[in-house]
Amino acid sequence: MRSYSEGVFLRKTHKASIGLSLVGVIVEYFDYALYGFLATEITAHFFPHHSIKNGLHNTFAIFAMGSVAKPFGNIVFARIGDHKGRAQVIRIGLWGLLISTLGLGLIPSYDTWGIWSLIGLIICRFIQGAVIGGQTDGIRLLITEHIGPRLKHFSHGIMVASSSIGIFMAAYAAGRMHHFPHLHWQDLYLMGASLCFVLVILRHWIVDSSIFVNAKKKMQTHISTRDLFWKNKALFLIVVFVMGTNGGIYHFFAIFLNSYTTDLMQIFTQEEGAQISTLVSMGYAIGGLLLGGIIDVFNRDRISWIIFIGLILCCLSLCYVLVTHTFSSLLFFGLGFFLSGSSMPILVTIISHLPVRNRYRFLGFSHVMGSLIFSGTTPLISTRLFHLNWYLPIVWLYVLLFLYVGSTYALFKQKKRMD
Repeated sequence: MRSYSEGVFLRKTHKASIGLSLVGVIVEYFDYALYGFLATEITAHFFPHHSIKNGLHNTFAIFAMGSVAKPFGNIVFARIGDHKGRAQVIRIGLWGLLISTLGLGLIPSYDTWGIWSLIGLIICRFIQGAVIGGQTDGIRLLITEHIGPRLKHFSHGIMVASSSIGIFMAAYAAGRMHHFPHLHWQDLYLMGASLCFVLVILRHWIVDSSIFVNAKKKMQTHISTRDLFWKNKALFLIVVFVMGTNGGIYHFFAIFLNSYTTDLMQIFTQEEGAQISTLVSMGYAIGGLLLGGIIDVFNRDRISWIIFIGLILCCLSLCYVLVTHTFSSLLFFGLGFFLSGSSMPILVTIISHLPVRNRYRFLGFSHVMGSLIFSGTTPLISTRLFHLNWYLPIVWLYVLLFLYVGSTYALFKQKKRMD
């Protein structure tokens, strides 16, 4: 029988695991998102002899390479996560994040190192992408399994809020950097690396949930990766579209819209562009927490479709903002708010149909494949479309929105058939 002191210790370690994991998410997304918010500065650093349009195109092409790396990271990390545990993955991933972020903060400019600076940039982004693709869903599962099913939507909301806080911090830091002439953009990466180092020191406080430990002790069925995807091939395809288009829409709002309205269309100032990213991130964080809690209390299906209607109306209103050059804080906040809320029931639906020791590989690989196809490539695709005509990026946004709503409907229909 377990003693009282052992029970108290376990509760403390579970709380510490959740807390450190959430801090890890904040730092992870701060480091990863900085690249998009510093696109103009990175272009000047690594592509000084290109025009702003061509330089941004190259910068976003390297941004997309982070998504190319995600499947490789997931193949390695997800297998470890389902076999050994989610905590083991997080501990390993922190080292990779530390090395890549430190590298981005130290790489000399193209004028100093030439082609080697670009090679260093690509390597660091590849490592970052592999870590993000490999451990993000592991952290999501660890937090969800620690909190339990009673607050299943809210637990995902906490994860979403943490990632949004990291992105918000990156957007805020990048926006405020212009007020400090002596602050170099690479100093922000060095700050992120310092936070990573602290987490590396504290990594052993991160432990697996009792849900995973019990599943491992009971030798819960652990099928091969091939059989896992073959038996759930229809669900896999749907999840790729759902997760990918959700991420694509977010990257359009939080990453591309900044450069689109400032550097490309020149309808807003750089400071206003940074505010767009900040407002979207704030809306995404608050929407995850607030709407996640509401869905746990009230009727999930009805609330979900109300959220989707709000998202559609906000996307349609974006055209008016671009045509009239009107800066709408409420609209940019609403874009993040409703997009975040729409993802809560989606994640719960996916995870609820997967056994504990199989869900990391399925969710993780579906997620990174969607990211590879739709999410990380959206800033690059949108930039290329702008070269053809200014309004084509908005058309791409509406294509993503159509696919997102359609695949979400297919997911809920699939759930009813499986039930």
